[in-house]
This record gives sequence, structure tokens and C-alpha cells, in this order.
Amino acid sequence: MNFILIYPPSYLKEPGLPIGGLYLAESLLKHDYAVQIINSCTYEEIFTQLKEYVNDNTVAIGISVASILTLKDALYISESLKAIYPNIPIIWGGQYILVQPTEILQSNLVDFICLAEGEKVILQLLEAIKKGGPFNNIKGIGYKDSQKHIITGMADYTSLKGCFKLPYHLINMPDYYRKLGIGGERWLGVLYSRGCPYRCSFCINSTLKGINSHMRYNDIEHAIYDIKRLLFDYNVDGITIYDDHFLLKEDRVISFCEKVISENIKLKFRASARIDALDKLSDDSFRLLRKAGFLSFNVGIESGSPKILSLLNKNITLEQVYSVDEKLSKYSFYKSWNFINAFPSETIEDLKLTLQLIAHLARTCLDSPVPFRFRKYAPLPKTKLFEWVVERFNWDVPKTLEEWSDFSQRFVDEGERGDIDLTLRPWMTKELAEYMIEGGALVESLNLLYTGKDANRQKIESQIKKLERFPELTNAVKSRFIGNL
Repeated sequence: MNFILIYPPSYLKEPGLPIGGLYLAESLLKHDYAVQIINSCTYEEIFTQLKEYVNDNTVAIGISVASILTLKDALYISESLKAIYPNIPIIWGGQYILVQPTEILQSNLVDFICLAEGEKVILQLLEAIKKGGPFNNIKGIGYKDSQKHIITGMADYTSLKGCFKLPYHLINMPDYYRKLGIGGERWLGVLYSRGCPYRCSFCINSTLKGINSHMRYNDIEHAIYDIKRLLFDYNVDGITIYDDHFLLKEDRVISFCEKVISENIKLKFRASARIDALDKLSDDSFRLLRKAGFLSFNVGIESGSPKILSLLNKNITLEQVYSVDEKLSKYSFYKSWNFINAFPSETIEDLKLTLQLIAHLARTCLDSPVPFRFRKYAPLPKTKLFEWVVERFNWDVPKTLEEWSDFSQRFVDEGERGDIDLTLRPWMTKELAEYMIEGGALVESLNLLYTGKDANRQKIESQIKKLERFPELTNAVKSRFIGNL
């Protein structure tokens, strides 16, 4: 039997390593299923591969919908599949399914949804599809029965115990190599834990009863086994650990680093981390991370305004940000700081605080390539912040899946244009939008000057001074100032 999993073209225009799909495939391959993973930037490539893969034994085609920003692509692919392969069921899975399961099932383009982690559910669902049912005894799915939409609840979490031999042979691994400014030309991503115990108000975990709140970790033995495969079978020279909370358990970080060192694994590493987790690490742990090969941390700060941090329920302080900045400098780590603007209730004064924080951090990361990411908030349905906006501003939100698709695409288009669509953000004024656009352009101009150790520090310092002056300028002076940048 055959199953095909499609990743819609990424709105980032660069597909990432489909780790979730590889775990799914690993589970199915153990039960004699053939699996193909299609992960491409263009529709043409997707449908060319489908012609090659679809056969009489194809039980279903899955589509991974990880974000609302891929919704339009997912719908287009589903519509095309229904026209070309009308008898093959379509299954939607991915994190976004948790947000709008009923709306998705109401679409005639989707036959089944997978609400749970796919490894627990997909085999049962495919076996039931082959037999024509029943489906009501499978936890973690949604389906249609006589025009009724039935959701069977949530399945148990996948156990991450033991070693998994992910079927990397199913994809062309060199397609996912990334060259980074911190050194290395063959970086690949990995994931060695799942879950998040935090409740940031803009994240799906803020509602739905914290659906992904339970932290689970792969065994260290699996992580080392997997890294060795990537090193020796695929010649990687850098590993990006995508875990949301790799540093959450310091004892696990220590065990991981000690194992890397004892196994004489010579690789570069980078990871994402929360400010508070980094702030709690001991000096010994920072030294151990460096010894194991860690070079860089990607850290979400979001805002320099205490008011906005409180709105977001980030549970971090600016004092912690400054402390972490000093620690990363002390141990010579490259830094990558993430910020978001255009939040509900954010004012010019709030944005000033963010720009001032960026200016401060800019002087402490002179060797870090492209250290800032400064993007706009895109509301995610059913999050706490989204519901707050709907109630406070009487926001007329989309009703159908197709309307949600158009809504999300407008955020994608807005990002590509570099402007702010006020019809998408009823909480913003024109003056605030202009200020954000100008401030964001100034940050981006500064960001591009960071090319690593060869960066022109004189130019960086000049641009930092412009950023420091920008928040205090009057509109009249600001107009002339921006024109001279």
C-alpha cells in the first residue's frame, strides 16, 4: 500500500527539512507501507512528482498544514487533487488543524483530518480507509458521516523513547543543506523534543487547554545516533536544533554535551532558546556548550516594552535580556534576536522602547551575521490574543475556510510588499503604521551590515546612532532624516 505526503510551498520560499513527515514515514515503513514525501517550492514540481508516485495502491494523500500562512496553498493543492484523483481520499494534518478542525471538515476538499501526532494515528486511519471504515474508534481524527462532521477527540502523545531510524533516503538531503554566516556550508535541522509548557498569548498553546503543553524528550541515545547518521552518511558540518526548549532542562543539556564530547563528534551546533532558560544556565554549562561545538542561539524577545511583554504573557523581563546578552558575549556566542511589532495596543512609545533595545543589542553582537529578525504580528485564530482583538475591536473575522485562506494570504502579500495593511489591523493608526514601516526599514538596513567578522564596524556604528536618534525625532525632522538614510 502507498501513502503520499505533500508539504505545500513554503511562504518563506525555502522548504525546510520535513522532520515531522520523516517520523510519520518511519512509522508506516515498519508496517510495509510505501511512503513518498513531496516538499517543493512550486506547484509544477509537486504535480510532476505526483504523476510519478500515484498508483493503484495509493490509499490516501496527506497534506501538512503547519501554519495559517500555508492555507491558500493547501486549498489549491486539495482542489487540484480532487480534480485529478477524485477517488483518492485527502487527509490534512499539521498544527494548524488544531485551530479550525470544524471549518476544515466543512470543506468538500478535505476528507479526513488528523488532530493528533501523526505517528499514533496514521496507520489506523489508512487501514480503516482501505476497509471503508469504521472510523469512530480511532482517536485523534475528524471525518464526515452522512454530511455530519465527527471529531473523535485527541489521541495519546507519541512516545519518543528509543532510537528512531528516520528514512532520510526518502528525500534528497543536499536540497536542505544551508550555508550560514557563522561558518559551515552543510547545516541540517533536527528535532529532539516536543511540546511547550508556556502560554504566550499569540501562540496556539494559549488556548485549546494548552494542547501541546506536555514536554517530551527523545532519549539522548537517539539524538547521538541521529547526529552520527547525519555526520557520516550525509556529511553535514552543522546541526540546527529546532526544539522550542532545548535548554529547558539543564541536566539534559549537560548530558547531551558530554555525550557529544565523549563520542568525539566534531560539528557546529546552534539552537533556539528562551531568555529565562538562558539566564538560568550556569557558567559551567555555558562553557560546556562551547566545548561541545555550540556557536549560536536564536532567542525570541518580541518587544522592548514591558507593557507588550505582559500582553504577550512572555514571562520574561528586560533585566533578563540584558543579563543573557552579557553571558552570550562573555562566552563568545553568536546572537540571533527575534522581535515582532504591530501587536494590538502597541503604541509609538512601545515601539520606541523596542528600537532602543535593538540599538543596545546591536553594539554587543558585532561579529554575528544578520542578528535581528523584525517581523509583524499575524493573528492566529483561537489564540488568547486573537480572541481579545475580536472582542475589543468587534473584528469581523472570516467564516469559511476559503475566507480564512484569503485572509492569511493578505498577510503574506503584506510581508512581501513591506507595508502595513490597516484593514488587517483595526487597532492601528496610519501614523503608527508609518512609524513602524520606517523604524523597521532602519533596523533592516542595520541588520544587513552584519556580515560576520569582516563587517564594517564604522558603518554599523553610524547606523546604530541613526537608530538611537530615530525614536526621538519629530515627524517633520523624521521625514528629512529618513530621506537621507
